[in-house]
Amino acid sequence: MRKVVIYPGRFHPFHKGHKSVYDYLVKKYGAANVFVVSSGTQAPMTSPFSFADKKEMMVALGVPRSQITQVKSPYQAREVTEKFDSETTAVIFAVSEKDSERFNFKPKKDGSPSYMQPLGKKLEPMNTHGYVELVPTATFSIAGKEINSASQIRAMYMNSNDEGRMNIIAELYGEPNEKIKRIFDTELKLAESILRVKKYAPLMESSFGTAFNRIMREINELEEMVEAENTPTRRFINKASEKPRRYIDQNTVKINRLVNQFIKWLPDTDKTGELDHISYEYLETFLQDSDYKSIWERLSKHYSLDEIKNMLQTDLENLLKHSASFYQPIDLDDQQDQNLLFRVIVQNLDIPDES
Repeated sequence: MRKVVIYPGRFHPFHKGHKSVYDYLVKKYGAANVFVVSSGTQAPMTSPFSFADKKEMMVALGVPRSQITQVKSPYQAREVTEKFDSETTAVIFAVSEKDSERFNFKPKKDGSPSYMQPLGKKLEPMNTHGYVELVPTATFSIAGKEINSASQIRAMYMNSNDEGRMNIIAELYGEPNEKIKRIFDTELKLAESILRVKKYAPLMESSFGTAFNRIMREINELEEMVEAENTPTRRFINKASEKPRRYIDQNTVKINRLVNQFIKWLPDTDKTGELDHISYEYLETFLQDSDYKSIWERLSKHYSLDEIKNMLQTDLENLLKHSASFYQPIDLDDQQDQNLLFRVIVQNLDIPDES
């Protein structure tokens, strides 16, 4: 009986860790029998890359184009399985232990075995059962840091300068690759914008009110719908069907447009600004004589005064250099604006736990 192996995933991004799993499967089952599948579903924060983007990453690492397939649901992959004789072919889904939770192994209501089963020695054809094989998760490092997730890679990339970004690409794909770097830069731009908006959430709420809350709600809804499309359980499939694919596409465009509108009101930290009279001492006094006194005590316990000063000064520079670029400029003589400003500063500090 022929064995067809499906290696499914979101792959945001596909990287050398995934390639090592693919190589493991090819060695075990043969190159002609292993298919890498992914959907084209996108959401700005968790699923930024298109299928075409991910295919370029796969090909750059040596996966043959013939073995890469776009599917509607990666953990069903009917677009691949329907090409084979269901009576003479066994289908195996190769996933990590974490992703195996996406499959339901519980018996049916009548007590008979579920369609999906853990891989064993005896296999039935795919018209009777499908199987799940647990594959090892490859560990690797980027810039000396052990990588545990795709979200970690995306965060590391967004927090790096241009040179650092190319170094990350080189470590992920074996060499500097301008085309893939352009993909990362383009597709992660919206996520970067959303993160900036979220960082200054109190200021955005103050300036935009319900408009800001609506865009944040739509972003969260979009992420949940993408999760639904990638989870092969009836509850999530039903949830995803409530909003058609077109809604996701339209919402992605709308979110992009609205976030860009918000972004233009954020502080521009690349230019010099005014408000130099807002000093570290002013903020220090505020912390010591306000509801934030406990935060000051925790900072003092774990950091030197110079370290605290650097942290606070950085936040001041990021937030105050261009208060005039906010939709409603900050009035430093207004107590409400002052408290709002300090809330934003404090929430972005690296404050140690009480322990």
